[in-house]
Order: sequence, then structure tokens, then C-alpha cells
Amino acid sequence: MLLRPDGHPSSYGHLPDANVTLYNDCVHWCLPGPIDTWSDFLLQTLRMEKVRSYQERLHSSDRKMKF
Repeated sequence: MLLRPDGHPSSYGHLPDANVTLYNDCVHWCLPGPIDTWSDFLLQTLRMEKVRSYQERLHSSDRKMKF
């Protein structure tokens, strides 16, 4: 698992056995970074795939009805 060192510097952002001082810093939860960008790419790809799949099914059902 890839973790950004500044990504989530609270108790939730470290491995369970990590020896770190725990504090809550909600500002870092919203900062953009490479992980967030890849998440955006993945979500957009999934959305496009859903639309493409729907269009293919719609087109294939039209062909079946025209015989």
C-alpha cells in the first residue's frame, strides 16, 4: 500500500505498529496529490465504461428487435 507521508497525519494515516506521535489534522485530508489524482482518473474511467456498456447494450437490443 502506498502512503503519502503528509497525506493523513492523524491516527488513521499510519500503520498500526508505527511509532509516531498521534494528532488530528483535518486540513491534510483534503490536500490534492498523486493518490487523489489517480483516484479521479479511476473514477472517470469507470464512469466512461458504464456509459459505453449501457450504449452497447442499448444498441444490441435495437438490433435484436429489427429482425
